[in-house]
Amino acid sequence: MRALPGAGTVCDTAGVTERSRENRHPTGRGPRAGSVSAASRAVRHRRLAQHALSHNISDMNRSVPTDSQVSLDAIVGISDSDLMISQPYRLYVERLDPSRNMARYYAMSIEPNLFGDICLLRKWGRIGTKGQMMVHHFGQEEDAVRLFLDLLRQKRKRGYRPRPSLPKEKWPAEAEHESATSAPVPDPEGHLDLDEERNLDGEL
Repeated sequence: MRALPGAGTVCDTAGVTERSRENRHPTGRGPRAGSVSAASRAVRHRRLAQHALSHNISDMNRSVPTDSQVSLDAIVGISDSDLMISQPYRLYVERLDPSRNMARYYAMSIEPNLFGDICLLRKWGRIGTKGQMMVHHFGQEEDAVRLFLDLLRQKRKRGYRPRPSLPKEKWPAEAEHESATSAPVPDPEGHLDLDEERNLDGEL
């Protein structure tokens, strides 16, 4: 706008009209094609970026517990059977001799650990005390069962017997295992008396 003496203010529309004319299509129907194509490219790039981002999030990090749409953390195919053993061997026996002030317990179990190994857990001590514990790791369940049966034979020969059934609340804290193996114990072939061949359990 410019002021004219004695004529008030007059709008200078010539420049605005000229710029509008330059930005319009030669036919006079709308903006030039160059400005339209630039805007279209910007929108297209933005949509492609959003699609790529959502695609990456969907393919990575899927986890049902943390997202109902399964958009985080892919699920690892591990079934419960991968960590199971064929027969859960468990044993709890005691050796009591009042004349010698002897009251000992011995517990064993075969269980898998989180890394897929088979473990033989042994726990022993005086009844009413925390006692000691030892864990043996095996790659095959058969090896763990073999040692379990060897130690069972040894304990029977030393006078260990299953504890008589008592109410649960009267059992010592160490009696966390059942009083007998969960499956019949087969008679292993050959002579496996550890008291004569070797002493793997000299602590008792």
